Amino acid sequence: MRRAKDNRQVPKRYYRPEQTTCPRCGQTLRRCYSVWRKYIIFLDGRYLVVSLGYRCPDPKCAGQDRVYESQAVRRLTVRGSSFALEVIVRIGYWRFWNRWTVAQIHEMLTQAHHLPISEREVLYLIGVFLVLLRCTYHLRLEEHAAYFRRHGIFIAIDALKPENGNTALYVVRELRFGLVLHQVSLLSTAHQTLATRLFQPVKHLGYRVRGWVSDDEKALRMAAAIVL
Repeated sequence: MRRAKDNRQVPKRYYRPEQTTCPRCGQTLRRCYSVWRKYIIFLDGRYLVVSLGYRCPDPKCAGQDRVYESQAVRRLTVRGSSFALEVIVRIGYWRFWNRWTVAQIHEMLTQAHHLPISEREVLYLIGVFLVLLRCTYHLRLEEHAAYFRRHGIFIAIDALKPENGNTALYVVRELRFGLVLHQVSLLSTAHQTLATRLFQPVKHLGYRVRGWVSDDEKALRMAAAIVL
């Protein structure tokens, strides 16, 4: 029989709102109740995180019904996960920058950091990290926009093609900074489809394509000739 976790010795972290005074009347906010509490695993261990709610103490104030809570506590983890973002990011760094295996990451987390995590959870958090990384691409693209407008871009096109009859995944990366500019799954790999679905979205970014590299595929070369 599986035993329930003993949470009696788990330390607590309390988070209070950054807003300390009522924006309507200026009175100091007063604690009213705990908005939520959750067990979260950080790199230094497992904590009970408590988000405290505060509100204006003046019953006559127009903003008395509003409850304020910490914004920082919302950024500790992603919805549905019991692992902190610092754990997820560290796992992603070990996997994709240090090239560690899942077994190596699991050993580091359990032996060096003494965290309660399985290899399956490590694999799941790698997927979460990739989703978060994908969400930052547009921000990273904006960060380097001035450079791209001035110098143009060099792109690489990678394709994952399963057996005939299945969709092929095309990924377009910018070579200097390693940004993913576009990705698309295609059932047809005819050059007309590649021109419309693969090259046109990259061209619409507005940057001069100074060169591109890929496998020597005739359809890709024909599509590039049409669009670029």
